[in-house]
Amino acid sequence: MRFVYLLAVYLAAPVISAVFLWRGLRDRGYWRNFGERFAVSVNALNVANRRILLDNSLTFGGTHYMNPREIFAQVRYRFHY
Repeated sequence: MRFVYLLAVYLAAPVISAVFLWRGLRDRGYWRNFGERFAVSVNALNVANRRILLDNSLTFGGTHYMNPREIFAQVRYRFHY
């Protein structure tokens, strides 16, 4: 039974990924390290800004949609310790 489950997951993963790409769910992330202590990164979620249905479960009260476009910037500095 475990083999059948692993085979199903292995065969379904490319299909699920293709559906997400077809529907417009795209996340991007770029980062750059400057030396050992300093790093900068920029991440964007739902770049296409599409409204995608995440969950339509009746158990916890309702329908949940993907958040609108989100952009994050991060500056990291590692102090000497």
